[in-house]
Amino acid sequence: MAGLAELQRVLKPGGRLIVTFSNRYFPPKVIHLWKNLYPTERLGWVTQCLLMRDSMTVKYSWNAG
Repeated sequence: MAGLAELQRVLKPGGRLIVTFSNRYFPPKVIHLWKNLYPTERLGWVTQCLLMRDSMTVKYSWNAG
């Protein structure tokens, strides 16, 4: 979670962080948890990680395209 702390440090108050990811991934390059989650669960996990930072507000949209 150190990465999230650094993002929070460098973002201006009210600044936006846009996170995007696809369903395509290369198994040797992802964490074990990612392989075991369904796509909607991945979105929930990322949202939960962001919400663990007290001052972050999360808005998301889902495009299953």
